[in-house]
Amino acid sequence: MDDLLRFLRKECEQRGATIIYVTHIFDCLENWPSHVVYVAHGKLQITMPMEEVKGMSRLSLMRTVESWLGKERDEERRRKKERMACDLLEFDKQIEGSHVTGDPARAAVHAINNG
Repeated sequence: MDDLLRFLRKECEQRGATIIYVTHIFDCLENWPSHVVYVAHGKLQITMPMEEVKGMSRLSLMRTVESWLGKERDEERRRKKERMACDLLEFDKQIEGSHVTGDPARAAVHAINNG
């Protein structure tokens, strides 16, 4: 992994290449990226140079991302409670008679029952 990251960094520096590295594995990445982009719920949440990410948190990159994910999880739980308090339907389970899982509105698909 270290060899690959060194090669990619060299390519970026020598050729002006841009590498978009999408991952959930943070081994060896602490000092590798020049910028960090965080997308949640289909929207850009954070985009900043790695130095700014380091400046906003004393945590490692992995722990910083974990904190972002924790906030995202907490927000989703809060929204779910609000929906349940208003007796709104949840789509956490498969809709009977369909192949649709999740929220059909978010997935931009319609549940079809041919039976």
